Amino acid sequence: MPFIKRLLMYITGLIALREEDIWLPSFPRAGSTWVRFLFSNLISLSELDGQIVDYKFVAENMPSLGRSNLFKSWNYESLPRFIKTHRPHYRFLFDIPERVFYIIRDPRDIMVSFFHYRKAIQGNPFQGGFNEFVRHPQFGLRACISHYVSWLPHITHLICYEKMKQDTPSELRKTIHKLGLQIHEENFDLAVKRSSLNNLKTFQKESGLASPQFLEEGFLVARKGETNQWPAYFSDDDIRLYRQICEELTFRLYD
Repeated sequence: MPFIKRLLMYITGLIALREEDIWLPSFPRAGSTWVRFLFSNLISLSELDGQIVDYKFVAENMPSLGRSNLFKSWNYESLPRFIKTHRPHYRFLFDIPERVFYIIRDPRDIMVSFFHYRKAIQGNPFQGGFNEFVRHPQFGLRACISHYVSWLPHITHLICYEKMKQDTPSELRKTIHKLGLQIHEENFDLAVKRSSLNNLKTFQKESGLASPQFLEEGFLVARKGETNQWPAYFSDDDIRLYRQICEELTFRLYD
Protein backbone atom coordinates (compact mmCIF):
# COMPACT_ATOMS: atom_id res chain seq x y z
CA MET A 1 0.00 0.00 0.00
CA PRO A 2 1.48 3.44 -0.95
CA PHE A 3 2.72 5.50 2.01
CA ILE A 4 0.20 8.36 1.57
CA LYS A 5 -2.72 5.96 1.36
CA ARG A 6 -1.52 4.05 4.42
CA LEU A 7 -1.09 7.33 6.35
CA LEU A 8 -4.64 8.37 5.48
CA MET A 9 -5.91 4.97 6.59
CA TYR A 10 -4.21 5.44 9.96
CA ILE A 11 -5.58 8.96 10.41
CA THR A 12 -9.15 8.03 9.48
CA GLY A 13 -8.87 4.86 11.56
CA LEU A 14 -7.92 6.82 14.67
CA ILE A 15 -10.85 9.16 14.10
CA ALA A 16 -13.23 6.19 13.75
CA LEU A 17 -12.24 4.48 17.01
CA ARG A 18 -15.03 4.07 19.56
CA GLU A 19 -15.04 3.89 23.34
CA GLU A 20 -16.54 0.40 23.24
CA ASP A 21 -13.77 -0.96 21.01
CA ILE A 22 -10.89 -3.00 22.41
CA TRP A 23 -7.28 -2.69 21.34
CA LEU A 24 -5.64 -5.99 20.35
CA PRO A 25 -1.96 -5.06 20.12
CA SER A 26 0.98 -7.40 19.69
CA PHE A 27 4.42 -7.51 18.16
CA PRO A 28 4.37 -9.31 14.77
CA ARG A 29 4.30 -13.12 14.98
CA ALA A 30 3.09 -13.17 18.59
CA GLY A 31 -0.09 -15.07 17.66
CA SER A 32 -2.57 -12.34 16.70
CA THR A 33 -3.78 -14.22 13.62
CA TRP A 34 -4.65 -17.29 15.67
CA VAL A 35 -6.38 -15.23 18.39
CA ARG A 36 -8.42 -13.39 15.76
CA PHE A 37 -9.47 -16.70 14.23
CA LEU A 38 -10.64 -17.85 17.66
CA PHE A 39 -12.67 -14.67 18.19
CA SER A 40 -14.07 -14.80 14.66
CA ASN A 41 -15.18 -18.39 15.10
CA LEU A 42 -16.97 -17.47 18.33
CA ILE A 43 -18.88 -14.81 16.38
CA SER A 44 -19.66 -17.21 13.55
CA LEU A 45 -20.89 -19.95 15.89
CA SER A 46 -22.90 -17.52 18.02
CA GLU A 47 -24.52 -15.40 15.30
CA LEU A 48 -23.85 -16.71 11.78
CA ASP A 49 -24.90 -20.36 11.99
CA GLY A 50 -21.30 -21.51 11.89
CA GLN A 51 -20.30 -19.75 8.66
CA ILE A 52 -16.83 -20.77 7.46
CA VAL A 53 -14.14 -18.50 8.90
CA ASP A 54 -11.15 -18.03 6.60
CA TYR A 55 -8.51 -15.31 6.28
CA LYS A 56 -10.87 -13.01 4.39
CA PHE A 57 -13.54 -13.36 7.06
CA VAL A 58 -11.02 -12.54 9.78
CA ALA A 59 -9.71 -9.47 7.95
CA GLU A 60 -13.24 -8.15 7.54
CA ASN A 61 -14.49 -8.89 11.05
CA MET A 62 -11.34 -8.41 13.13
CA PRO A 63 -10.16 -5.09 11.66
CA SER A 64 -6.64 -3.68 11.70
CA LEU A 65 -5.66 -0.07 12.31
CA GLY A 66 -4.19 1.31 9.09
CA ARG A 67 -5.66 -1.41 6.88
CA SER A 68 -9.39 -1.63 7.58
CA ASN A 69 -12.29 0.79 7.24
CA LEU A 70 -13.03 1.46 10.90
CA PHE A 71 -16.05 3.63 10.06
CA LYS A 72 -17.85 0.43 9.11
CA SER A 73 -20.64 -0.40 11.55
CA TRP A 74 -20.22 -3.26 14.01
CA ASN A 75 -23.26 -5.51 13.81
CA TYR A 76 -22.36 -8.30 16.22
CA GLU A 77 -23.58 -8.73 19.80
CA SER A 78 -21.55 -11.73 20.95
CA LEU A 79 -18.24 -9.83 21.00
CA PRO A 80 -17.19 -6.18 20.91
CA ARG A 81 -14.97 -4.93 18.09
CA PHE A 82 -11.29 -5.75 18.53
CA ILE A 83 -8.78 -3.51 16.74
CA LYS A 84 -5.53 -5.22 15.80
CA THR A 85 -2.32 -3.21 15.69
CA HIS A 86 1.39 -3.97 15.67
CA ARG A 87 2.23 -0.37 16.53
CA PRO A 88 3.74 0.56 19.88
CA HIS A 89 1.55 2.67 22.13
CA TYR A 90 1.45 6.37 21.33
CA ARG A 91 0.19 8.62 24.10
CA PHE A 92 -2.98 10.58 23.25
CA LEU A 93 -3.34 8.88 19.85
CA PHE A 94 -4.09 5.48 21.39
CA ASP A 95 -5.87 6.57 24.57
CA ILE A 96 -9.24 5.61 23.07
CA PRO A 97 -10.41 2.92 23.45
CA GLU A 98 -9.29 2.35 27.02
CA ARG A 99 -9.49 -1.44 27.07
CA VAL A 100 -6.36 -3.24 25.89
CA PHE A 101 -6.08 -7.01 25.41
CA TYR A 102 -2.38 -7.49 24.72
CA ILE A 103 -1.05 -10.69 23.12
CA ILE A 104 2.29 -11.69 24.60
CA ARG A 105 4.66 -14.47 23.50
CA ASP A 106 8.21 -15.38 24.43
CA PRO A 107 10.24 -12.77 22.50
CA ARG A 108 12.83 -15.41 21.63
CA ASP A 109 10.21 -17.54 19.87
CA ILE A 110 8.85 -14.43 18.20
CA MET A 111 12.31 -13.82 16.76
CA VAL A 112 12.38 -17.32 15.23
CA SER A 113 8.96 -16.97 13.64
CA PHE A 114 9.49 -13.37 12.51
CA PHE A 115 12.88 -14.22 11.01
CA HIS A 116 11.36 -16.89 8.75
CA TYR A 117 8.48 -14.56 7.86
CA ARG A 118 10.72 -11.64 6.88
CA LYS A 119 12.92 -13.96 4.82
CA ALA A 120 9.81 -14.94 2.82
CA ILE A 121 8.76 -11.37 1.88
CA GLN A 122 8.77 -11.07 -1.91
CA GLY A 123 10.81 -8.20 -3.29
CA ASN A 124 12.26 -7.14 0.04
CA PRO A 125 13.30 -10.19 2.08
CA PHE A 126 15.60 -9.90 5.07
CA GLN A 127 19.08 -10.62 3.75
CA GLY A 128 21.04 -11.27 6.92
CA GLY A 129 21.43 -14.17 9.30
CA PHE A 130 19.53 -14.83 12.51
CA ASN A 131 22.14 -13.13 14.72
CA GLU A 132 21.71 -9.96 12.67
CA PHE A 133 17.93 -10.22 12.82
CA VAL A 134 17.72 -10.30 16.61
CA ARG A 135 19.80 -7.10 16.63
CA HIS A 136 17.77 -5.29 13.96
CA PRO A 137 16.39 -1.96 15.25
CA GLN A 138 12.92 -2.54 13.76
CA PHE A 139 12.51 -6.33 13.89
CA GLY A 140 14.78 -7.46 16.71
CA LEU A 141 14.64 -8.24 20.41
CA ARG A 142 14.82 -4.66 21.68
CA ALA A 143 11.98 -3.56 19.40
CA CYS A 144 9.89 -6.54 20.48
CA ILE A 145 10.30 -6.06 24.22
CA SER A 146 9.98 -2.25 23.94
CA HIS A 147 6.65 -2.78 22.19
CA TYR A 148 5.29 -4.62 25.22
CA VAL A 149 6.74 -2.05 27.62
CA SER A 150 5.03 0.78 25.71
CA TRP A 151 1.61 -0.85 26.16
CA LEU A 152 2.18 -2.17 29.69
CA PRO A 153 0.61 0.71 31.68
CA HIS A 154 -2.56 0.41 29.60
CA ILE A 155 -3.08 -3.37 29.49
CA THR A 156 -6.39 -4.53 30.97
CA HIS A 157 -5.96 -8.20 30.03
CA LEU A 158 -2.90 -10.19 28.96
CA ILE A 159 -3.38 -13.00 26.43
CA CYS A 160 -0.39 -15.30 26.89
CA TYR A 161 0.42 -17.35 23.79
CA GLU A 162 2.01 -20.18 25.77
CA LYS A 163 -0.97 -20.52 28.10
CA MET A 164 -3.31 -20.44 25.11
CA LYS A 165 -1.35 -23.27 23.49
CA GLN A 166 -1.38 -25.31 26.70
CA ASP A 167 -5.14 -25.08 27.33
CA THR A 168 -6.84 -23.09 24.59
CA PRO A 169 -10.51 -23.59 25.61
CA SER A 170 -9.85 -22.58 29.22
CA GLU A 171 -7.79 -19.50 28.31
CA LEU A 172 -10.32 -18.45 25.67
CA ARG A 173 -13.09 -18.68 28.28
CA LYS A 174 -11.07 -16.53 30.68
CA THR A 175 -10.59 -13.89 27.99
CA ILE A 176 -14.27 -13.74 27.09
CA HIS A 177 -15.43 -13.82 30.71
CA LYS A 178 -13.13 -10.85 31.34
CA LEU A 179 -15.54 -8.95 29.11
CA GLY A 180 -18.51 -10.03 31.22
CA LEU A 181 -20.07 -11.78 28.22
CA GLN A 182 -21.95 -15.07 28.04
CA ILE A 183 -21.29 -17.48 25.19
CA HIS A 184 -22.62 -21.02 24.93
CA GLU A 185 -20.04 -23.35 26.44
CA GLU A 186 -19.96 -25.72 23.47
CA ASN A 187 -18.95 -22.85 21.19
CA PHE A 188 -15.60 -22.49 22.93
CA ASP A 189 -14.51 -26.02 22.08
CA LEU A 190 -15.87 -25.71 18.55
CA ALA A 191 -14.07 -22.38 18.01
CA VAL A 192 -10.79 -23.95 19.13
CA LYS A 193 -11.27 -26.92 16.80
CA ARG A 194 -12.14 -24.70 13.85
CA SER A 195 -9.09 -22.47 14.53
CA SER A 196 -6.56 -25.30 14.52
CA LEU A 197 -3.16 -24.82 12.89
CA ASN A 198 -4.01 -27.38 10.23
CA ASN A 199 -7.24 -25.54 9.37
CA LEU A 200 -5.40 -22.22 9.08
CA LYS A 201 -2.90 -23.82 6.71
CA THR A 202 -5.72 -25.33 4.66
CA PHE A 203 -7.54 -21.99 4.38
CA GLN A 204 -4.40 -20.29 3.07
CA LYS A 205 -3.84 -23.03 0.50
CA GLU A 206 -7.46 -23.16 -0.67
CA SER A 207 -8.75 -19.59 -0.42
CA GLY A 208 -5.57 -17.56 0.09
CA LEU A 209 -4.80 -14.65 2.40
CA ALA A 210 -6.93 -11.56 2.73
CA SER A 211 -4.37 -9.18 1.19
CA PRO A 212 -2.54 -9.53 -2.13
CA GLN A 213 0.12 -12.21 -2.09
CA PHE A 214 3.44 -10.76 -0.93
CA LEU A 215 5.07 -13.90 0.43
CA GLU A 216 7.12 -16.39 -1.51
CA GLU A 217 5.17 -19.30 -2.90
CA GLY A 218 4.64 -22.08 -0.40
CA PHE A 219 5.27 -20.02 2.75
CA LEU A 220 2.47 -20.54 5.27
CA VAL A 221 1.55 -17.71 7.62
CA ALA A 222 0.59 -20.31 10.23
CA ARG A 223 4.06 -21.86 10.15
CA LYS A 224 4.59 -24.14 13.16
CA GLY A 225 2.97 -22.44 16.13
CA GLU A 226 5.34 -24.18 18.51
CA THR A 227 6.70 -22.92 21.81
CA ASN A 228 10.32 -23.05 22.98
CA GLN A 229 11.80 -23.12 19.47
CA TRP A 230 14.45 -20.56 20.29
CA PRO A 231 17.20 -22.79 21.83
CA ALA A 232 17.91 -24.22 18.37
CA TYR A 233 18.54 -20.70 17.01
CA PHE A 234 20.06 -18.58 19.78
CA SER A 235 23.83 -18.45 20.20
CA ASP A 236 25.43 -17.70 23.57
CA ASP A 237 25.88 -14.08 22.43
CA ASP A 238 22.21 -13.88 21.48
CA ILE A 239 21.20 -15.18 24.90
CA ARG A 240 23.42 -12.59 26.60
CA LEU A 241 21.87 -9.87 24.46
CA TYR A 242 18.37 -11.01 25.42
CA ARG A 243 19.22 -10.99 29.14
CA GLN A 244 20.81 -7.56 28.83
CA ILE A 245 17.75 -6.07 27.14
CA CYS A 246 15.43 -7.72 29.68
CA GLU A 247 17.46 -6.16 32.49
CA GLU A 248 17.50 -2.72 30.87
CA LEU A 249 13.74 -2.74 30.20
CA THR A 250 12.76 -4.58 33.40
CA PHE A 251 11.14 -7.38 31.42
CA ARG A 252 10.86 -10.58 33.47
CA LEU A 253 7.96 -12.51 31.98
CA TYR A 254 10.27 -14.98 30.23
CA ASP A 255 13.50 -15.58 32.14
